[in-house]
Amino acid sequence: MNRTEKDFLALLEKDQLLKDVFCAVSEYTTLLHEIEGVGRYIESTPTTYLDIIDSIRVNKITRKSINIVTRTFDRLVKLGLVKYIIDGDTYDLDNANDSDDEARLKHYSDLGCPQDNSIVQLTDSQSWVGCTGRDLYYAYKQKIEKAEDDKATLDILTESMNTIKKPFEDKFTTLSNEFEDKIKIVEKTAQNSLLKNTEVLSVFSAVIAIIITNVVGLTALKTLNLSGLVIVNCTAVLAIAALLILTRILVINEKLSAGQIVTYIIVITIIAALLVLAALGKLG
Repeated sequence: MNRTEKDFLALLEKDQLLKDVFCAVSEYTTLLHEIEGVGRYIESTPTTYLDIIDSIRVNKITRKSINIVTRTFDRLVKLGLVKYIIDGDTYDLDNANDSDDEARLKHYSDLGCPQDNSIVQLTDSQSWVGCTGRDLYYAYKQKIEKAEDDKATLDILTESMNTIKKPFEDKFTTLSNEFEDKIKIVEKTAQNSLLKNTEVLSVFSAVIAIIITNVVGLTALKTLNLSGLVIVNCTAVLAIAALLILTRILVINEKLSAGQIVTYIIVITIIAALLVLAALGKLG
């Protein structure tokens, strides 16, 4: 499989341990220079294998065991990102294709690497087709710095937007509260209007019901006699009172006190008594 710088960057992002060890090796074997008019330049500064492993352990770059760290280091060698510096060794097989990985690691193993005093550094060949360790580290640093710059820019923009939005947010909150208050006023007005209309209709219905009850009662007075007429009216009064009470509770969703319920019954009783007396007066 062919590999490019982009593929190696993706591999580092996918494998946290590989990235931690690679960054540790890179920081201990390079120096970053700023050259005016040219830009950045990474200088290779080879160091010993033991120094790198010790620095990873002492600085607690990873919680993995030393054995796992050394195997990860071997993997970097296998990938062609790190190499051993050995006098007389001219091995320079690039890492553009993963088919050479095993051969690369075997080459250094056959030479007795790693040893505590083995000199290591990032690969930096100018003739490689793949991606050298130095180029990958440079690309990774640029990616991290760009992310930090983007975050800093975003923080500045967010702070600026919050500063701009602040007066409008306060105004919006005020308008929102005023709008809610007006909605409550409208709802209360509508509820009161519904209550009044319901009360008028209820009283009107009660009067009609009592009139019809008395007309029917007076028509059958000889059969019912006066006590029967009173019973019929009392029954009608109680039925109408129950209707009015249930209307306010179920339709208007209002909670009635015991005093309000008694008031309804008294008012309807008085109306019924007056109608009964009026009817008896006409009959006499």
